[in-house]
Amino acid sequence: MPCIVMVWLYEAWAGLLTETARYYYPLLLVVLAVSSIAIRTAPVYRRYAEWFAFALLASYFIVSLGAFALFPSQITIYNVANIIQ
Repeated sequence: MPCIVMVWLYEAWAGLLTETARYYYPLLLVVLAVSSIAIRTAPVYRRYAEWFAFALLASYFIVSLGAFALFPSQITIYNVANIIQ
């Protein structure tokens, strides 16, 4: 989670934040935090918490790649490298 915060702050500061990242970064932080808490406090729900966090992260990558096709003006070397890595 600290990595998402650092990337979010850097991209906002450098003006590299895309529209998808603008909405997904806060959502990812909340879901990952809630999933972490759920896994620690209620291990019974571990499978669901892990699946939900994975599904959201996967949807971020899919939506970001789709945004390249829909919004070609947002394509920069940084954004492509950020998603592909």
